[in-house]
Amino acid sequence: MSFPPTPTRSSFPRAIALVIAVIAAGCDEPSAKPSPSAAPSVAPGGLDPTLVAKALNPKGLAPYSGPTGSVKGVVRVEGDPPAEADVQAEFTPKCESARAIHGKQFRVGEGGALVDALVAVTAYEGYLPEKQAKVHVTGKGCSWGTQTIAMTFGQQLEIKSGDDFTYIPELRPNRMGVVFVAPPHREGVILTPERPRSYKLVDTSHPFSTAAVFVLQYPTHDVSDGQGRFEIKGIPVGKVKINALLPPTMESVGKEIEIKSGEALEVELVIQHQARATAAPSASAPATAASSASTAPSASTAPSAAPN
Repeated sequence: MSFPPTPTRSSFPRAIALVIAVIAAGCDEPSAKPSPSAAPSVAPGGLDPTLVAKALNPKGLAPYSGPTGSVKGVVRVEGDPPAEADVQAEFTPKCESARAIHGKQFRVGEGGALVDALVAVTAYEGYLPEKQAKVHVTGKGCSWGTQTIAMTFGQQLEIKSGDDFTYIPELRPNRMGVVFVAPPHREGVILTPERPRSYKLVDTSHPFSTAAVFVLQYPTHDVSDGQGRFEIKGIPVGKVKINALLPPTMESVGKEIEIKSGEALEVELVIQHQARATAAPSASAPATAASSASTAPSASTAPSAAPN
């Protein structure tokens, strides 16, 4: 996403700089330290609670309690059609339904609606804590059901089987090398991203099923649905920035909007796609240290990197 530029990352390729800007959120004081009271007493998945607090709220601010509004709308794509996806395995007859999700570079709905776009609001004042502990992903028809997953650092991914197939999720890069198995008709398995950055969720039992996972440092994000629709609530009032990103190509669009108390602003975001822009997100992309989240999300905020 074309979030506020990051001078310290000016030497990065444009696509990497965009992703870093998407992932980083917060103030321009990386040296600020959270107060002990700002750190959670227990962090999920064995994460260091101090690390989580430093990434999300380095100034140790109290949660924002002022007036808020929301933004909703649709993301569309114009230009060249999506290319065929470079899948890592053939779609078997039992998994043919997964082709509709993973068979193309990206998904386009009726009227150019862009499915699976990452949408985020940044450049607001205040610390907004994440309210949900987990992001739930259900495997069905040999697929995750999406090409994009957005979550806030500190959240966990709960993955379960929603049919008679077994799913073997791997969040890459996978430093621990642990294998998780989500069998049918059982409880889900829990994956915990170790830091804010982007990952690739792969089902090693159905290698064509992959999703870009963006672990962000703020909760004001969404992924567009099958009609290209999105909605982000609880945004502090004032002028903010909204951006939409097409993860497979790193193409983006953004604009400044004004959030008003109790109102839901309707916007349309249109990404121009050119077939040559095919720089796929890479989990091996450089990571960067940043600070946190009291002012608008900014690339000087927390560890980040490009997706896989």
